[in-house]
Amino acid sequence: MRIATWNVNSIGARIERVVEWLESAQPDVVALQELKCTTEAFPEMPIQALGYDVAAHGNGRWNPNGREPDHEHYAYKLRWLAALKATAEAELAANPDLPYALTGDFNVAPRDEDVWDISLFTDSTHVTPAEREALANVQSVGLSEVMPRALKGEPFTFWDYRNGAFHRGWGMRIDLVLGNTPFNAAVSDAYVDREARKGKGASDHAPVVVDLDIA
Repeated sequence: MRIATWNVNSIGARIERVVEWLESAQPDVVALQELKCTTEAFPEMPIQALGYDVAAHGNGRWNPNGREPDHEHYAYKLRWLAALKATAEAELAANPDLPYALTGDFNVAPRDEDVWDISLFTDSTHVTPAEREALANVQSVGLSEVMPRALKGEPFTFWDYRNGAFHRGWGMRIDLVLGNTPFNAAVSDAYVDREARKGKGASDHAPVVVDLDIA
């Protein structure tokens, strides 16, 4: 079984690339973030044509990544992570023996090594102690990271569009897969698909792909 998570940075602008990637990577399940469209506007037909069922939820707005530590979006981000912890804890308690994972763009780099130059992120979001503590609290309910390998370079998942960041290796690892013990025990491979970040019209994130051996 193959699952993936990918911040596509607008499904409307990148539907052709998404379809192309689905055809080549052939994940069984893919979680897409930053749709930047309403639920009703999600382009279901091209994805359904590949044989996928679609469950979409979107409000057409930008997702708050925290902005600055003194911004309301930062406080909202911490509240959201706390709510995610509560949700995961309840779901794990209801089905403790089933494989379970949280996937997506968490907008948190768990370690200093997960950004290309930590000295440039002083007092910036994504690496603050409060954000990392909130992420650790999510994992404390019985989850741990599936660490992807990089097909080239560091296993970063995001590179800014500006200043040639992708080609310079100026990235961050903020797209994560957090699995429980049954899920992680079934992982046979995990990698960042950098190829999807290349070329014209790419998202600024790359997919994280996880292969599982599940009967």
